[in-house]
Amino acid sequence: MSLAGFDTLRDRHCDQLHLIQRLEEVVEKIVRRNPAARLSELSLSNKTDIPLSDVEVLLVELCVGGVLEARFFWNCPNGHGVTDEAASVAELPDEIECDCGRLHYFDPDAIEVGFIPSQKLQTFLSGSSA
Repeated sequence: MSLAGFDTLRDRHCDQLHLIQRLEEVVEKIVRRNPAARLSELSLSNKTDIPLSDVEVLLVELCVGGVLEARFFWNCPNGHGVTDEAASVAELPDEIECDCGRLHYFDPDAIEVGFIPSQKLQTFLSGSSA
């Protein structure tokens, strides 16, 4: 059984059915393994061999369909990972104390857009067989 958001992609992009199937398989595998997974366009492009520009379009459409949710991740400039995340850039603070022990000030270059599984996707996968 397929998630409705991916069915909508198939309806809209009839010429890319094999790409959508591959993306669905990879997203499902990742989210089954880690329901709180952080999905990036680049990582999904690499894992699926789908061109990055196509992955970007498909992920945005999956957000519209309620399958994924966009997140803005504030990365530590010293390499200590994500210091904060929010549903919009406006929700991020002007400054933040980081696990690296320093105070960081908002810098757009430190912000990365990513995606997380929606509750709808998590519920669907927990209700279907593995």
